[in-house]
Amino acid sequence: MDVFDHRSQVRQELLFFKERYVRPDHPDWKTWAAQSRSLQEIGLNLEAGFGPYKQELLQLSAQHPWLRYLLDPAMSAGAEEEHPEKETDFAGKKS
Repeated sequence: MDVFDHRSQVRQELLFFKERYVRPDHPDWKTWAAQSRSLQEIGLNLEAGFGPYKQELLQLSAQHPWLRYLLDPAMSAGAEEEHPEKETDFAGKKS
């Protein structure tokens, strides 16, 4: 059994590919699939099921500001308008 401590301020692990664990008719499936594609587009290899820690993604957000919307879902309202360079919006719809 693996145990993850999400309280750490140094190395918080994130669950990637959430869409793999639910049915395609789940209300958040398209959003999660779009997030996974976006992470792969910037070169993150998540096929092993493990990805960077939250703190590493925060560092990458200096180059890719839209990453902060993945880390703080409350910010996602309006993310599409602020980042028109994204081909897919954060709800998985083509722009």
